[in-house]
Amino acid sequence: MERWFGVKVYLADKKLKAYRFTGTFKNESLPQILEALKVTSSFRCEIKGNEVFINQ
Repeated sequence: MERWFGVKVYLADKKLKAYRFTGTFKNESLPQILEALKVTSSFRCEIKGNEVFINQ
């Protein structure tokens, strides 16, 4: 996602690094993709400019 959307993703918890997601998205925006991923796992995220902060 960092390369595709040109953002830097920061993970606040080491447990989050163990999460693995796969999926196919065609024309969705970054916020739409993050919302879809939140359905399968419990995390919170905040987008500030070109930075994404993810925590539990």
